[in-house]
Amino acid sequence: MLIEWLKHTLIRCPAALKDAGVLYDLIALESRAHRLRRAWQPHHETCRHLITAWAEQTPGRDCAVILGSGLLLEIPLEVLTRTFRRVVLVDLFHMPSVRRAVRSFPGVELCETDLTGCLDRMAETAARGSLPDPQAVFPQAVEADLVISANCLSQLSLRPAVVAWHGGALIPDRIRQWEAQVIAAHLTALQALPGRVGLICDTARIGTHIRTGAVQERYDLVHGVALPAFAQAPLHWDWQVAPAGEDHRQIRYHHTMTGGLLASGG
Repeated sequence: MLIEWLKHTLIRCPAALKDAGVLYDLIALESRAHRLRRAWQPHHETCRHLITAWAEQTPGRDCAVILGSGLLLEIPLEVLTRTFRRVVLVDLFHMPSVRRAVRSFPGVELCETDLTGCLDRMAETAARGSLPDPQAVFPQAVEADLVISANCLSQLSLRPAVVAWHGGALIPDRIRQWEAQVIAAHLTALQALPGRVGLICDTARIGTHIRTGAVQERYDLVHGVALPAFAQAPLHWDWQVAPAGEDHRQIRYHHTMTGGLLASGG
């Protein structure tokens, strides 16, 4: 906890993102990813395999855009930079570890953008008891040969929703409806892109008892929004997010994952 506090204090990050908890989440994710690296390895390898295959199958070789590049845990950066002249990594904030990692790769561009187009308006609108209309923002994606939404779909609305909850008297059901709108806007914008489009996302969080295997919890991470059509049958797998003892002593959690190229891409 002390190390995480020091990181939060020392890392240079826009004040608005710190206030919204974005940096806190990234630091926590970095710590958890290190702690659970063995449990998460199969998920990371599956993502890298998919992205590698999509890159190799893409006819154009000019630009690839990764939406939600995060800590680069699932991103085969070496493959992408070898395949495309430019690789644009898009996220709210790029951690120092990411900035260090990309230095040795030519053609990599870091772009810090709120993919929902909502975060900077959340506090103001929540104070009035409303929520801003989602506006999917995909920098440079229209010109890209390959665009990948990488494990960010279910995460898009999380911090804006927290800001909304603390900023005004908004009932939970209204926030959940808005989260569904954010997800739908992201998927609609992906389908409208002219290049090849890959989607990797989690759709449900499931908690099972370590002794009986019975499902104890189930949460819809996409809030009832249907995924778009895929060009071919997508790949499905489980991501062991939290073994027993991580979030609960008796319950282990996994996320159900889907990955595939959208039918409208390319």
